[in-house]
Amino acid sequence: MKTIEKKLNFKQMTSAIEYFLSSPDTKVGRRLLPEPELAELFNTGRWYIRQCLDELVKKGLVERRKGSGTYVRKIPRIDEINLQIESLSRIKSLGKKIFADSVDSATPEKEKTISGNSSSGLNIGLWSDWHCANINNQAMLGKLVKYSTEAGNKLFVNSIVERLYVKYPTAYLRELLRAQECDGYIVVGRWIEGFLEALGSSDKPILAVHTGNPSAKIISSCPASWIYIDANALIPRAIDIFASQGFKKIAMLGLEPEKGDESIDYDRENQMYDFAMFCLKSNYRKIFRTGIKISESFRVAKAILESNDRPEAIYVSDNYVLLGLIEAMEILNLCPGKDIAVITLSNRDDILPENYNWSRMEFDTVYFSQLIVNSIGHLIHNNQGFGASIALQASWKPGSTHFLA
Repeated sequence: MKTIEKKLNFKQMTSAIEYFLSSPDTKVGRRLLPEPELAELFNTGRWYIRQCLDELVKKGLVERRKGSGTYVRKIPRIDEINLQIESLSRIKSLGKKIFADSVDSATPEKEKTISGNSSSGLNIGLWSDWHCANINNQAMLGKLVKYSTEAGNKLFVNSIVERLYVKYPTAYLRELLRAQECDGYIVVGRWIEGFLEALGSSDKPILAVHTGNPSAKIISSCPASWIYIDANALIPRAIDIFASQGFKKIAMLGLEPEKGDESIDYDRENQMYDFAMFCLKSNYRKIFRTGIKISESFRVAKAILESNDRPEAIYVSDNYVLLGLIEAMEILNLCPGKDIAVITLSNRDDILPENYNWSRMEFDTVYFSQLIVNSIGHLIHNNQGFGASIALQASWKPGSTHFLA
C-alpha cells in the first residue's frame, strides 16, 4: 500500500479525508477503510485517525456503525475544505484508497433497487412550494431531482406559489403546463386542487405527495395517487411509549402558523388536534397541549417547565421547537432522560443536537423520495391515471431520553 511519506498533523489529515469525501465518485453510504488501514495509509497511529473520524462525525460527514465500520453520511463541498496546496500535493497520489472496495448494501444498492429502471427516460413535471418551505422540504426537493436524474428521467421543477401560501394565478400555471410535454406529474398535496384546476382535462398520471396528513376529503375528491408521511400516527405511539414507562403527565410541543415568517412550513395542525382528542379518551391525570410560534419556542417551553404541574414527559413534533426546549432545559439545569423524558420527531438525514442520545420517531426521507420516483414511473408505464395510496410510517429509534435514568 502506497502511503504518505511525510506525516500530516491532525487538521491536515482531517482536511485530507474531507477532500477525498468531496470526490464526484463518492456516494453516501460508501464505506471507508478500517482504522488500521487508514493509519497505515496516512503513516500515523490509529489514535490520530480515530480523532479525525470523530471530528468528521461531529460535522455530520461520516457515521460509525457498530461492528460494520465508518460510512459516508454527507458529501462536503470542495470549496468548504481548508486544505493547503502543500498538503494537497502530498495526498493526491493516494487516489481513492481511503474507501473500501465494497459499498453499504443498505444504501446505494437499496437506492438502485428502488429507483430501478421502471421510470427510465420519462419527462416528469414536479409542482411544489418546497423551494420556499422549510429546510427539510428543500432537502426533499433535492433528493427528488437526484433520484429522477439517476433513473434517466427529465424532471421539470415548477413552483406553484408566488411566495409561501400564495398560489400563482390559474391562467399562469396553465401556460406553464402547456409549455411542457410531460408523461406524468408529481404534485405537493396541499396544492392538488389548484393544480387540477390549471391542468384541466388530462389522462396523464398524477402522484400527490405530502409531508403530513392530507384530509380525507381531499384524498377522496382528487383523482390522484397519494404518498404521504403519516405524522398523525406518531401521537398515540409516543403516548403509548411514555405510558409504558408509567408517565401520567405528558406534553406535546408543536408549531402553529406564525404570520410573516416564511422560513418555516407549518404542517402540525392535525397533530395538535389529534393529540388533544387522543388524550381526552385516555386516563392521564394531566395533559399539556400547546401550539407555539418558532420565535416563542424557548419562552413557551421554559414557562411549561417552570409550572407547578410540570410534565413528566414531552413529545416534540418539530426540530425547531426541540432547540427551544433544550435551551430552556439547560437554563433550568434539567436534563432530557434524567429529569424529563423526551421523544422527538426527526428525519433520517437530520443532525440532532449533540450531547444526548435522542429517542426519536424517524422518517426515512431517502426512501420516501425514491418511492415517489419509482411510483410515478410505475403509473406512467402501466398507463394508470391513479392507483393505491401509500402512507409512510416512522420508525421508532429508542435512545436514552424516553425514560428517566
